[in-house]
Amino acid sequence: MNTGALRRLWSRLSAFSLGRRIFSRLIGFAVPYAATIGARIETLAPGEAKVALADRRAVRNHLGSIHAMALGNLAELTANAVVLFSLPQHMRMIVTDFTIRFHRKARGRMTATCRAPFLIDPAPGDHVLEVEIHDARGTLVAAARQTCRVGLVRSEAEMAAGTG
Repeated sequence: MNTGALRRLWSRLSAFSLGRRIFSRLIGFAVPYAATIGARIETLAPGEAKVALADRRAVRNHLGSIHAMALGNLAELTANAVVLFSLPQHMRMIVTDFTIRFHRKARGRMTATCRAPFLIDPAPGDHVLEVEIHDARGTLVAAARQTCRVGLVRSEAEMAAGTG
């Protein structure tokens, strides 16, 4: 899904609670692995994303809390959403590094937030995004750091020739 289509779809659906749910499902359809945690995109704007994760059995570990990798997936989805929504259409991205630090057990509804205003008009190269995950009381549960390499979209001719 290109950035223009993503923005248009969000603009049409985000005004409604059910629309945000439908949008989140469509993202999961486009990126099947992202669908595995069942997260819901709450806010999406140039340079900002907020994504929620419900605490349910499918994302829990043997300790009765949300699994570490479910939190990692939530952080990555949040960072990728803000990057893809913010980038100009002539640019693309790929994740090159990801780290996460867990501060406490995750129980209850989690909300991940990423603010990256520098992505609205980025230069090609590596960009670091910070994602914080808080519980319903506002307590920091985890913090992630994702590096994305941003570059220009290659033309079909460049791809066929193996250049660019």
